[in-house]
Amino acid sequence: MLSCIIVDDDPQAIKVLANHVEKTPFLTLINTFTESVNALAFLQDTSTDLIFSDVEMPDLTGIELLEILNNRCQVILSTGHAEYALESYEHDIVDFLLKPVSFDRFLKAAQKAYRQSMSPVITGSSEEFLMVKTEGKGRMRRVKINDIHYIEGLKNYVSIYTQNDRIITLVNIRDLEKRLPASNFFRVHKSYIVAIDKINAIDGNQIILDNNLKSQKVIPIGATYRPFFFHIFQSQLISRK
Repeated sequence: MLSCIIVDDDPQAIKVLANHVEKTPFLTLINTFTESVNALAFLQDTSTDLIFSDVEMPDLTGIELLEILNNRCQVILSTGHAEYALESYEHDIVDFLLKPVSFDRFLKAAQKAYRQSMSPVITGSSEEFLMVKTEGKGRMRRVKINDIHYIEGLKNYVSIYTQNDRIITLVNIRDLEKRLPASNFFRVHKSYIVAIDKINAIDGNQIILDNNLKSQKVIPIGATYRPFFFHIFQSQLISRK
């Protein structure tokens, strides 16, 4: 059984897809959203296997939603404009549905997602540390998750920064993001992940990290990630009061 949500600013489109989900025995609908930002806020605390998302939406488009989610779950995009198909497939989606979506076409896309789910993606870690490959053949390094301040991605390896150390690990930033708890780590830029509890200040489109670092670090906030980052950051502040 795959859990799913629907994200579309057209209530009628949501109704059509919800009816299709109801007729599909291996799908269960857990929520629907007319605003993509609200969907992302929901996904911060609740996991789902599959998202059906419109492409053209205010605040965050379906493509921008894909970039922020960064393969944390499977995504099937839908739109009334076929010209989005090529760009959509460049983001590793499961399938692309052209509106109006027939049940037959919907079912084919859903079956494809079900088959792919047989090899599930790790979506987060409840462990207190990570074991990562480092420079040198066969070398591994244990890193406490709570010690991490930020992570910088550089092609096929990343640098993990703690208060007193920089650890170079031979993975890409996307794979490492999947291993971190989503409740405290956020991708704020294509090249940066930050620990929310290590943020000392925000200055416009920049994050200033905890002054306990050897030198103050300023990290840019990417335009794609900005709306959801501020939504989640404010939510975290409220929940910790």
